Amino acid sequence: MSYIFFVSSNINFGRGALADLPEIVKRYDMKSLMIVYDGGVKAAGIADKVVTEVEKTGVSYCIFDGVIPNPTNEVVEEAAVIAKEKKVEGFVAVGGGSSIDLAKAVNVLMTNLGKIGEYGGMNMVKNPCLPLIAIPTTAGTSSEITNVSALIDTEKVIKYVRTDDAGMYHYRLQFLQCQSGSGPWDCPYPQCSLWSGARYGQRNGAAVRHAL
Repeated sequence: MSYIFFVSSNINFGRGALADLPEIVKRYDMKSLMIVYDGGVKAAGIADKVVTEVEKTGVSYCIFDGVIPNPTNEVVEEAAVIAKEKKVEGFVAVGGGSSIDLAKAVNVLMTNLGKIGEYGGMNMVKNPCLPLIAIPTTAGTSSEITNVSALIDTEKVIKYVRTDDAGMYHYRLQFLQCQSGSGPWDCPYPQCSLWSGARYGQRNGAAVRHAL
């Protein structure tokens, strides 16, 4: 039996990788982009750091911070209206699976007609999507390495997925930030909290690792 493992993206990772964001944005020559995140990412101070990096590019941007856990079709459509009004040419998704899934779904609607609910299933997206840079802050959803968006259809009362290579992001920017310790990877504590919320560590204070 054979298998296919598809990852259509470049990956920047490591402590301080967020500083690469301006250069990555400039590569796509975008005039305007949408930054997508939820209230938790904002409260943690991560969103502000991302916005600061985007502002260094001089690119016009808008923010959608109305992401909810398990995004609904309605929230996707709401964000899509804003993105179209602002004529965004790309996305920066910051957070967990919900933020990244929502950005991927909105991205589909930027270059394809209809409602997002029409794209449930596999290979329904006909037109290529805009550049999408994913900055995951969690270590469990894998949304940043898949071509899937998991959404809620409130009318049918179901959770469904949209799976299509055309909706993949172009860059995944993975950054580690240990909340304690001075080294770029080492932490003096047996356990430490990453921004992802995942907890890893060893008794000897070995390198902190992020689940990929």
